Amino acid sequence: MIAPSFEELFNKFIRDEISAEEIQLFVRMVSNSHYEEELHRLLRRTYSDPSFAVGGDFDPEEVFEEMMQKVKAREMPIVGKAPHAGGSVRLLRRYSIAVAVLLVFIAGASYFFYFRNGDTAMAEVIVSEKGQRKSFQLPDGSSVVLNGGSRLIIPAGYNQADRRLTLEGEGYFNVARDSSRPFTVHTRYMDVKALGTVFNVSAYPDEGAAVASLLKGKILVSVQKDAIKSSYVLHPMEKIVIEKAVSKQTQGAGNDLMGYHALKLDSLHVNALTEQLPETAWTENKLFFDAATLSDAAGKIEKWYDVTVQIDNDAIKDLHFTGTYQNEKLLEVLEALCLANSSIHYRLENNNRLVIFY
Repeated sequence: MIAPSFEELFNKFIRDEISAEEIQLFVRMVSNSHYEEELHRLLRRTYSDPSFAVGGDFDPEEVFEEMMQKVKAREMPIVGKAPHAGGSVRLLRRYSIAVAVLLVFIAGASYFFYFRNGDTAMAEVIVSEKGQRKSFQLPDGSSVVLNGGSRLIIPAGYNQADRRLTLEGEGYFNVARDSSRPFTVHTRYMDVKALGTVFNVSAYPDEGAAVASLLKGKILVSVQKDAIKSSYVLHPMEKIVIEKAVSKQTQGAGNDLMGYHALKLDSLHVNALTEQLPETAWTENKLFFDAATLSDAAGKIEKWYDVTVQIDNDAIKDLHFTGTYQNEKLLEVLEALCLANSSIHYRLENNNRLVIFY
């Protein structure tokens, strides 16, 4: 039996006619960078077809997040029978589009597609997977470095009337000066606006605080609490730390900001022992702990080495560690942590799972 081609599998997938066996093959092929260029071509062809347009209530980011959760739980829906008419067709197309977008991410591509009122506009998404750091230049000449586990959405209209980006994770921005086109980085927790400056934004969803740090120039940071927005001007070597609210009712939607629990303005300090600025050490490919708790250090290790970390004993979560590591392997970092505090031990399990215990 001759195996189906990549395009045949793609067409079956989009038409919701793919079998369980075929989708396993399709996912394996998409995960192979050899098919990346063909995948881009087929996606562009498919989404220029108005028959795949969906209604105005389609929220691609919401669907994408939903699909990500399903894939992480190994529950990707498999469609093996013909769709019903009416609303079911729309729903299946909705998921086909969402999974197709997801497959682009699996392949390491940098495209994301938005659908609204039957029109198709394409926004670029740059993804830096866990264990990576990615540097690139924006169309206006600004440069960006993305830390591991981060993504940056660049809308189709970027650098026209303005320069607005959406960040999830951590990014370092060296902004080209252009007073006629404000440069704004939007996150779920704050908006950071600049004209020409160098700053770092850390806004990971799984961390307890979001931080904007300014190295050069001037930035305006906007936050929201109890439906009231406030703005703060930062000068060089200053930072703003936003402790996130835990209530789901404070979460923002779309371009709205999440509420916060507490806010602190502080100065940036170079670590005396390492002569390193903790907030931006990662841009020099340095994993840096600045009196970090073991819990915080574990979060950084997860993103730096693409592993899952579990701390088995709450008593050791608040132990503090300071150190800088460049090009060290994971085991070397773990041995250094154990040397710094002999009360902790670790074991590596299958599937990149690291357990730290007392």
